[in-house]
Amino acid sequence: MDITEEIKDNIERNSKEVYKRDIMFYGVIDLIKLLPLCKEQECDCKICSENIKKIETLSKEFPSYIKSGRLGKRKLEDQINDIRTHLVKQHGYIAKGIIPSIGAILGILGGTILGLAIGFISGNIKISILICWTLGLVLGYTFGKHFEKKKEEQNKIF
Repeated sequence: MDITEEIKDNIERNSKEVYKRDIMFYGVIDLIKLLPLCKEQECDCKICSENIKKIETLSKEFPSYIKSGRLGKRKLEDQINDIRTHLVKQHGYIAKGIIPSIGAILGILGGTILGLAIGFISGNIKISILICWTLGLVLGYTFGKHFEKKKEEQNKIF
């Protein structure tokens, strides 16, 4: 049996022991997404090969972490976040939706500043800020989506 199928089976089998919301909330379901990314980097990265073993262990033992209280849940979250952080920092992966969100925030800031400048010149600050803020939001989100597509073509999105 392939390790990916084995981990999916482990998660499905063990998910009956805990609430469904806990599986989503603590990121257990993300193990299925993170495994192929670690497998892709396994040859070049010692930490990724260790993370594959860690994912396999977590897929079997996550109910005990969740049932053991606050410290167990924290430990589970920390281990999953360590895997994510390694993939982001060392291999350039990025979570889906992050780039458009950052683009939208930067667009809002740029639009607000531009709106203030135009508002002072035209004398109608409120409308200028509102229009430029909206345009900045739309443009920032659009550019963010464009850059996210580029990352997706490089298979760097999880």
